[in-house]
Amino acid sequence: MVSDDSNEIHCHHDHLLCSSCLERIMDKIKNRQKNSGVSVHGNRVNNLRFADDIDITEQSNEKLQDTVDKLHTESERHGMHINVVKTKT
Repeated sequence: MVSDDSNEIHCHHDHLLCSSCLERIMDKIKNRQKNSGVSVHGNRVNNLRFADDIDITEQSNEKLQDTVDKLHTESERHGMHINVVKTKT
């Protein structure tokens, strides 16, 4: 089973800086969680990003919630916020 969650992140920084921060945050989350995401041709993928949108992929709703919680915590540390109004499940 694959679950996904689409989040929009609001960042008060330059777009390029924001994208770089998001990449580091998601890599940090992926490295902390064993078997995070889903396997695509042998590679683990836990998110797909386009601009300020992130689709998070996990194998269960529990892992999905854990990843979203970690994204929230790490984003706040970098001055970015998840837009709850635009978040979909």
